[in-house]
Amino acid sequence: MNTISTKFYGPTNTKGSRIVARTATGKRFTQDFLHSLNAEENHWKAAQSLAQKLQWSGTLIQGTTEQGYVFVFANDTHREI
Repeated sequence: MNTISTKFYGPTNTKGSRIVARTATGKRFTQDFLHSLNAEENHWKAAQSLAQKLQWSGTLIQGTTEQGYVFVFANDTHREI
């Protein structure tokens, strides 16, 4: 099953706030935090951008964790055993 997790990183001396989206296999996408969107929308945008980059398609379902958000595809037919 394809999953994407997202986490917020605050600003540093050299970088602004950002959301990092990652797959379980280590593929990642960094999205600058867009202040025109709320926190949840920023996580959603980062996850969608990573899915698009990897050419994954389907309906994303979002959940929360202590570290950020996690996204799974509702219609994913790939199953790992």
